[in-house]
Amino acid sequence: MTISRLATALLTALLLLTTAGCSSVNLGQIDETPNDREEMAGPGIFADDTGETTLKWSSDDKQAASSPEPSNVTAMDEKAEFEQFKIWNELRTKGAESAEYQEFLQWLEYQEFKARQ
Repeated sequence: MTISRLATALLTALLLLTTAGCSSVNLGQIDETPNDREEMAGPGIFADDTGETTLKWSSDDKQAASSPEPSNVTAMDEKAEFEQFKIWNELRTKGAESAEYQEFLQWLEYQEFKARQ
């Protein structure tokens, strides 16, 4: 036998022994029979008397309205925003005309051609 087959056989035997040993042992002597507390009548601990859940998402609008805090986010003024737009627009239009982008489009065409073959 080669070493790899021997190692595989030993690992398989170890796995089978572990599985057999764990399946026959009740770890911690756990009693799995349901008790009276688990099957109590009523709506449950997170519900009111009518059965509606008492845990709800809240946005705390009342608290936020009563104590407004200044926002840490600074808004960009219109001139700076317009300058950013001009830069973005120039990059967008020049990028479509660049040699790298044209080569990428040719590569996509080639991939479609290759897929059809």
